[in-house]
Parts: sequence; C-alpha cells; structure tokens
Amino acid sequence: MMKKIIAFSAFATSLLACSHKAIPLSNAPVTGSKTESKVALESGATNASAATIDAGHALFTSKCGNCHALKDPAHYIAGGWDVIMQKMAKKARLDEEQKAQVTAYLHANAKK
Repeated sequence: MMKKIIAFSAFATSLLACSHKAIPLSNAPVTGSKTESKVALESGATNASAATIDAGHALFTSKCGNCHALKDPAHYIAGGWDVIMQKMAKKARLDEEQKAQVTAYLHANAKK
C-alpha cells in the first residue's frame, strides 16, 4: 500500500511540475494600444525599461525554470534567443506581453 502511495505522489508531482501557473504581469505603462513591453519586443528589445527587464527575469526564472535548468542568457546572442523563444514561449504558455518581457530580459543579457 505504501508503495502505491509513493508512486502516486511521484506521478502527481511530475504531472503538476509543468502545469500552467498564473504569473502576475508587470505594471508596464501603456503607450497607446500597446504596452511598453510589446513596443520593446517589436523594436528588438533594445530600449526596454528596467521594469520590463525585471519582469522578464522573474518570468524566465519561474516559467522556464519550472520545467528545466536555466541557461545563462549570455550563452547565446540575441538572435539565438529569438529562435529559442519561438519554440519555448508556446510550451511555457507565455502570452504576448510575457513573451515580450522575457525577450527583453534575454536581449539585455545576451552575449554581445
């Protein structure tokens, strides 16, 4: 009986490890109909604010680190992160705002 309980607990833990978790969005200022994060993403995230980059770091740590070990952002150039983000943003269930924030963080800390 104890083996069944342990097996079930291990299964439930692994199942929930990659489940969707609500992460609060930053209070990024809205400029027109776009948030500052989306503007940063569209412009290559080079002009992102510290708040956007900080929000991106928090999301990167919680969402990406929830399923696998985190890579050092300086491991890739910004363009390399863009390719990775195309695939991983869907798996991490990032909305457009969150994707912009994580991208801003990665670009700000990418290999130069």
